[in-house]
Amino acid sequence: MEMLEYSRTYTDRLICDFDEAAHLVAEMSSSKQPLLVRSQDENYHYNSLNSEDSGKKNEIVEYRPHPLRWYILAVLCVMNFSNAMAWITFAPVANIAAAFYKTNEDVINGLSVVFMVATIPFGLVAIWVLDTHGLRTAFVAGSWLNFIGLVIRYLSTLEVMFAHNIQVYVVFIGQSLAAMAQAFFLFASTKLAATWFPDNHRALANTIGTTSNPVGILATFVASPLIVQQPEDMRLMLFWYIMPGAMGCLMATLCIYRGVPPRPPSPSAAMAHEPFFKGVKELFQNKAYVMLFIAFGAGFGLFSSLSSLLPQIVCVKGYSEEFSDICGALIIVAGLIGAVVAGIYVDITKKFGLAGKVSFTLAVIFICLFYMASQLENQNVLVAVSMAGFGFFGFANLPVSYELGVETTYPIAEGTSGGFLAMSGQIQGIIMVLVGQSLAVDVSPQDMDIQQCSVNTTTGSNTSAILPTTSEPITNNVQDLKYTALFFALYAVLMTFIYIFGVRTKYHRLLAEDRDREGGVLNFRANDEDSELPPTL
Repeated sequence: MEMLEYSRTYTDRLICDFDEAAHLVAEMSSSKQPLLVRSQDENYHYNSLNSEDSGKKNEIVEYRPHPLRWYILAVLCVMNFSNAMAWITFAPVANIAAAFYKTNEDVINGLSVVFMVATIPFGLVAIWVLDTHGLRTAFVAGSWLNFIGLVIRYLSTLEVMFAHNIQVYVVFIGQSLAAMAQAFFLFASTKLAATWFPDNHRALANTIGTTSNPVGILATFVASPLIVQQPEDMRLMLFWYIMPGAMGCLMATLCIYRGVPPRPPSPSAAMAHEPFFKGVKELFQNKAYVMLFIAFGAGFGLFSSLSSLLPQIVCVKGYSEEFSDICGALIIVAGLIGAVVAGIYVDITKKFGLAGKVSFTLAVIFICLFYMASQLENQNVLVAVSMAGFGFFGFANLPVSYELGVETTYPIAEGTSGGFLAMSGQIQGIIMVLVGQSLAVDVSPQDMDIQQCSVNTTTGSNTSAILPTTSEPITNNVQDLKYTALFFALYAVLMTFIYIFGVRTKYHRLLAEDRDREGGVLNFRANDEDSELPPTL
């Protein structure tokens, strides 16, 4: 009996010691590993060694991507596609739109410029909504703004608007509402990829969400001229362009019932991020991110400004408007291929810094090649190849830099880091267009005989004192933008040095996830393959 009693006492002590050791390990794990901090969002449910929610001890967390993630990504793509169509609706048919609205082409061009201007102030609101209220709120708000704006644009074509001479004001109101919605979609890809996708699909998801915008631009350049053959066709075009916006609004409002999955797909998705204003402050105290903010914004802005000024740059040497349209299409088509290739590559290798620097450098090389080719006659192939190369490597850099921004600033929210990168691109794009136009000079006498730039247009009657128009024929002054192209090339080279030597950082998000995996506490990957710690690049 004494031996049995002693055995029971000894066993009880072992159990107590084991329980104390388990609690000690849990406390040490949670103190050293920030990813074990409980999320403040009620939609996150996960278990760890020290979880109080599960009621079970020693249960290892399981990360499982939710099937709904592909649907939510599809919603973002539809809304990005629709909003891009709204942005560039009138550009391919500017002369016909000017005749329909009884105004001039400068006013019609302003319908596109309003998108770039609106992104700056409303971008801050969109970033705050994304990181404070989540994806669902941002998608619903943005989709309704976009849809209402598209409907108002169509209403501007009704006879009653022309009877009161307010058609131009109404279309600007609708376009402005759609422009306010742009930031909700343009800044959401990085947030969606981090919240819904596992680490081996994040860059690819970011790529798909981001490139849906230029796909919409490409579709509009094809569709608008096909639909609009005469001014009366404007009404039909604006009606059809409501359809993608209505679909995105329906998908976002009725079919997205949560902003986060029931289980986080990765440890970083389970972590509570920095508060918005604190995150913004820390963002610009991070040297590597500031360098990325400047360099990436320059590349983003270069794409926007070059797309706007490309016809004016190449027409002086005899390249037609149709050829410049082909070059614009090559940029987007080659860019889509490059973005997908880069997204898959960095998902597999996690070499964000290397991929970003190589793609940025090669894109700049093709920009320099474009400058040299655009100053020569009859170099159609060389100009087209340079534009395709710029698109391939420039778009490849897009998702890579977004992911690199998250890795550089983690645990600052993904929407904040990605949103400010996009805003940098919009700001620098506006500046580059203005500077580029100011560098225009008169065409030389020898180029005047071969140039394809001069256009004669006739506009309708005056609509208001604020938006002056004329019924007299207008002959556009032919301007040579050779110094603009040179400025773009030199500015891009300078940004290459900033990107290569200024953006040096560790991959903080991957390091945190690897630390948890190596600690044996969290099952952060679907497989058990080991991975090296991310290098400093």
